[in-house]
Amino acid sequence: MKIILPLLFISIFILSGCQSKEQEVDDKTDIVQVSPITYEIIETEDQSHKALGNRSLSDYTMQEITNLPIDKKIRYRVVVSPKIKENQVKPTIEKIISDITSKDGNIDEISLLIYSDKELTNGAYNVAMATWAPFGKLGNITPEIAQNNNRSNYKITIQVKKNLEEYLRKQGESEDKFGFSEEKRREIFKEFVVAEDRSMNEADAKYPLDKAGITMDDIKKNGDLNNELIEKYKAQVRLKYGITEDIESKITNEAIIEGWPME
Repeated sequence: MKIILPLLFISIFILSGCQSKEQEVDDKTDIVQVSPITYEIIETEDQSHKALGNRSLSDYTMQEITNLPIDKKIRYRVVVSPKIKENQVKPTIEKIISDITSKDGNIDEISLLIYSDKELTNGAYNVAMATWAPFGKLGNITPEIAQNNNRSNYKITIQVKKNLEEYLRKQGESEDKFGFSEEKRREIFKEFVVAEDRSMNEADAKYPLDKAGITMDDIKKNGDLNNELIEKYKAQVRLKYGITEDIESKITNEAIIEGWPME
């Protein structure tokens, strides 16, 4: 017993130590680092102005206004993947701001509008908006901050779209694209098909390809007229719906991929 008891105590001590280490590992694995996702800056708007601080313009003399430093304020519209998760928003915004300020240390205020689609960047954000400024609020730049680039009180404030992931999921399932429902896009596609058919029929009527003794010149004339009419009639469709050639191409590609009927 004199030998067994010490060995037993040693075994318990070792086992207890192993369990502690195992628990420590488990605790560490619970801490998950969320990485930022890729982004693309679509638009940069310079909103710089004189750094007035908390004073109004009328509080300064003309000479003082002339000598005031510039509050370099920039607004960025940024596109990220529509698959972004809510916990990826903050590290992504921090990465964007870090990238911007590392390239230009004179920027005093940053406003970010984050979108999930380039087609939406003309409107309000649909992922998040963020501000990088003293105390996380725009309009707090004093002449001293602008002059010395003092960033000690800077914070990032973030406002995320409510129920972001559910919203993006529903948006991905939505029929709306380019401002049109799927039904309307199908209709537009059919009108482009009609425009092509009309062009071909009119070209064939003027320069028939099924007649006897057809020549290469006949084929060329038919093709040239067909191309000319296609552009004419498709332009009419684009004008009718207020869309660009790029959107026309995207609707046509969608139709081909989805196998939409042409009639």
